[in-house]
Amino acid sequence: MVPDEFVAFLKHPSRSHYLIRITPACERWLHTCAQEAGLPLTFEQIKAVTKNEDSDTDPVLLGWVKEIYRARVSGFQLVEAFVARFEAAPPRYY
Repeated sequence: MVPDEFVAFLKHPSRSHYLIRITPACERWLHTCAQEAGLPLTFEQIKAVTKNEDSDTDPVLLGWVKEIYRARVSGFQLVEAFVARFEAAPPRYY
């Protein structure tokens, strides 16, 4: 299970702006999720791919993310639930 300290949901104090912060680094969170999904990936493997300038289109990284997502690990479910909540009913401010 992904520890609570890995994911924080932040709201701007005076605007309807939100941020999902993954700490200490996305690589550590992704590694924890990969372990939960049963993927035999090391932290070093993940870090090598994510530090690449083209990591957002890297087929290896995208494949890992798809496998982790399909495994329905807790870290992805937490972020997915947060995003779905705001897509379904965005907060209103008067």
